[in-house]
Amino acid sequence: MINRQKKQESNILIQIWNQKIVLSVLIFLVYLAFFDKYNFTTQYKLRASVRKLESEKAKYLNLIVQAKKDKLDIEKNYEKFARERYLMSRPDEDVFIIQKTN
Repeated sequence: MINRQKKQESNILIQIWNQKIVLSVLIFLVYLAFFDKYNFTTQYKLRASVRKLESEKAKYLNLIVQAKKDKLDIEKNYEKFARERYLMSRPDEDVFIIQKTN
């Protein structure tokens, strides 16, 4: 019984060994997955970095749009812009701030 079981195990190993292509492909995939320059962890880190950079790009594009709007406000009426944005006032006047709450 034990000899038959050992014989079956050795037959399985021999069959696997005979399928050299399958074995070499598996070894190659393991190498690519864990030991290559662009393994899974590196790819994950690169994708996370790309996502972060794209979100920063969107944020800066929004800031650019806001800066262009501010530039137009300054060009149209610089006194109003200074009063509203930086709370500037003339020496003989008081400034009251009214904030809207939702």
